[in-house]
Amino acid sequence: MLENIYKKRFQIQTWNDKIPSKKLINSLIKKTYELVPSKQNVIPYKIVIWGPDVKKDDFRDFCRYGSGKMVNDFKKGTSQLLAPYVLFFCTRKINDINGMVLRTMKKGHEHKSWKNDSNSSADPKRFCLEIGMFSTLLTGFCIEKNLSVSYTLCMPNTLHMLGEWKSFGFGPGEVVFCMSIGYSDQEKSGRSKDEIKPPIKNIVNWVK
Repeated sequence: MLENIYKKRFQIQTWNDKIPSKKLINSLIKKTYELVPSKQNVIPYKIVIWGPDVKKDDFRDFCRYGSGKMVNDFKKGTSQLLAPYVLFFCTRKINDINGMVLRTMKKGHEHKSWKNDSNSSADPKRFCLEIGMFSTLLTGFCIEKNLSVSYTLCMPNTLHMLGEWKSFGFGPGEVVFCMSIGYSDQEKSGRSKDEIKPPIKNIVNWVK
């Protein structure tokens, strides 16, 4: 059942030496792409993938120490970025809008998120929402295959980091989210016992 699949998920920080095949990872990504919802099927993001042959230590340290002054040197900080596969969900220039959108634009519909002649990217709330849907679907498919996953948002995105970002092939703010995939022997979450969600009544409100 779907519930049992997602109950298995927790943030993985350590990976074992077993490497998932590129064929397997690619098949799960393709399956996710076929099923993921996207407003008007535009897909306002791109995914850059670092596989097992890409050394990730420098980027891991860049994220670990480049996000600001860290009071504590956490031994496992951002170690999830050392996974065999790291997916970078990035903004993208949209220059491949489908026929339906082009047709409605010709009829006068103003698509404010982008304009075809400027190749501009979609607004942040839109691509963040769609990235979340993609990564959630992919997580389920990975867990079905006994793969482990992790998520990363701790990344420097300021302009003074421009040179550092370029050295990894990105620009500041281009990478929105990272998802790591591999095999892990980690049996439980590394969260502290008091790192808990607020009561559901604080989050979910029915209108009476």
